[in-house]
Amino acid sequence: MTAPAWPRQYRIILRGECKQLLAGLLGDCSVQTGRGWTCIMASVRDESELYGLLDRFQEFALHIVSLNELGTVARPADGIPAGSQAGPGQPARADRARVGQLA
Repeated sequence: MTAPAWPRQYRIILRGECKQLLAGLLGDCSVQTGRGWTCIMASVRDESELYGLLDRFQEFALHIVSLNELGTVARPADGIPAGSQAGPGQPARADRARVGQLA
């Protein structure tokens, strides 16, 4: 069996609008809020970084509604993930549609 490739992209949905609370805590993660939800798009290097991120949410008593692995992140020189129609720090078109469904 092959070891999983890293870094991996995750979409994390939290209950509540907590963008300002998370500002500065999450580094280069993309954070969007609206209608009582917060959506975080995060790239993590390994499982320990993922669990560290989840521990931060627990420290602030934030309720995780959804955690989805979106796959590996291929970052060419321009910083835009391969196959993405999005700019740096923005989710791909399909992910924006799912975030829009939360609104």
